[in-house]
Amino acid sequence: MGIVKKQSAINSILIYTGFIIGYVNVAFLLPKFLLPSQIGARETIMAFVILLAQIGVMGNAASIIKFFPNLRHYNRHGLLGFFIFLSIIFVTLSFIGLHFISPYIVKSYQENAPIFSKYYYLIYPITLFFVFNIIFESFCRSLLLTHVPVFLKEILQRIITSILLLGHGLGLYDFKVFIEAFAYSYAITTIILLLYLITKGNQTIFFRWKLVRHINITPLLMFSGFSLLTGLSSLTVTQIDKLMISQLVSDGATGIYAIAIYLATLIEAPRRAISMTISPLIAQAWKINDYIQLNKIYKQISINQQLIGSLLLCLLWINIDNVFKMIPNNNIYSTGKYVVLFFGVSKLTDMTFGANSEMIAYSKWYRFNFYTTILLAVLTIVSNLLLIPTYGINGAALASLISLVLFNIIKYLFIWKKINLHAFNLNTLKLVIITLFLVWLSSFLPSFKYFIVDIIIKSLLFGTSYLFLTYQSKASDEYNEI
Repeated sequence: MGIVKKQSAINSILIYTGFIIGYVNVAFLLPKFLLPSQIGARETIMAFVILLAQIGVMGNAASIIKFFPNLRHYNRHGLLGFFIFLSIIFVTLSFIGLHFISPYIVKSYQENAPIFSKYYYLIYPITLFFVFNIIFESFCRSLLLTHVPVFLKEILQRIITSILLLGHGLGLYDFKVFIEAFAYSYAITTIILLLYLITKGNQTIFFRWKLVRHINITPLLMFSGFSLLTGLSSLTVTQIDKLMISQLVSDGATGIYAIAIYLATLIEAPRRAISMTISPLIAQAWKINDYIQLNKIYKQISINQQLIGSLLLCLLWINIDNVFKMIPNNNIYSTGKYVVLFFGVSKLTDMTFGANSEMIAYSKWYRFNFYTTILLAVLTIVSNLLLIPTYGINGAALASLISLVLFNIIKYLFIWKKINLHAFNLNTLKLVIITLFLVWLSSFLPSFKYFIVDIIIKSLLFGTSYLFLTYQSKASDEYNEI
């Protein structure tokens, strides 16, 4: 686990730096310089992009990580170029399919989300950049070169967004120029990542045709197909709420919802940092059937993600009213308060269940991920249809919570039965008790006149108590060692 600790620590620093920049963007610049409807339009565009990019990648990102241990020696023959070639074919087919259904999509959003309908065309260029970014990032992860991709995605891209927002806020250009510049800014990080792979990773964008004959293409395409359907269903769960809020309520409601869920996703940064490192390690462990290593990874990832996720969520929630006071036009955006809670709990649940998806994705039972994510997608769509009309954005967040809890329980039971691996033990219960006890105690804390003082005092009291009790409980060996 040494490489996991080292790379996850560095990636965590980069991701949290990015989150600070992102927080400035989302909690200050966006609500100050854009209308809620404009924020909602941007979020709806990105939700479509994320889903369409998954189709363009066609599951190849997961295949790169899974099969890379066996394909590594083909790097000098243009393995990267081969996957670029495949991506060009798949993204072209995706765009052709989208072209035929575009009129129906635009029409269905015209009434409640007119700004999104106006700038719908930007989905195409952003998707193109996203597809190649995903492919290049997968190669970097397989080569354990994760720092630069994280920097580009989490820091540089957000700095560019900050600059564009400031320019718009200063009146240098209108929203049309801003949103178009934002769309094409993704080309910058994509090109840099490609150059990094070519130089540092010794990759080439050209491949020899004989490479196709040497690669056992059938299992690769089969795995890619299942990964596509699995990933598409999984992303449907994370993006469908924004799409349905824009369609059923308004793009203004989507803007409020987007800012609220961004606050909740702050707790997920450690998971993202760890996930980038553990995926290739799990794939390698499955290759040699190292169940001892798999069990070790499974338990350590679960307890440590639960530890840090619980701390971050609780710090956010006990200060939630103060957090909204720092946001411009907070009377509008504070209506998303309970979205933060519901979405935060769903993210904490996902973190506590640890490496559920990765454990199955790189095993011989990878098809099970497909079946469960299809079930999850259906459950999410149905629950959103039932809850959004009645409870609005709170209903969307509650639908995500219900869906993710059931999804993780099903996966955990499958891993337990098929592989006999367990993520939870007595330490899991210790952390739950400590967390709930301290949340209960914090409800008795008085509020101070100045919200900054209130945040500092409450955070210090809760954080110190949590870290002390966690240390005394010996729930995490890694935490106690640190």
